[in-house]
Amino acid sequence: MAELISVEGDALHNGVATGPNTFSINMAGMNNSKLVVAFTGPAKPQVMLASEKGGNIKCTYSKAVEGEYQMSVTFDDDHIEGSPFTVVVK
Repeated sequence: MAELISVEGDALHNGVATGPNTFSINMAGMNNSKLVVAFTGPAKPQVMLASEKGGNIKCTYSKAVEGEYQMSVTFDDDHIEGSPFTVVVK
């Protein structure tokens, strides 16, 4: 089912340490209870997920420090297309 989910937004690849950084997740009508956004890198950014109209999810991460991160977006333990993403925070 992870193959049905898509993401868009600049914060998938670039972020600012002062944040917040946001991108959208198109859930294709699926329940978001199995959705996980996780980071590995120089710090653990705070991640918040919020439902939007049309079934999309707004993902916001903040409190990151400068550096390169790997951001995984998974649904039911399966990576969505393109995940993990390399995110450079400046």
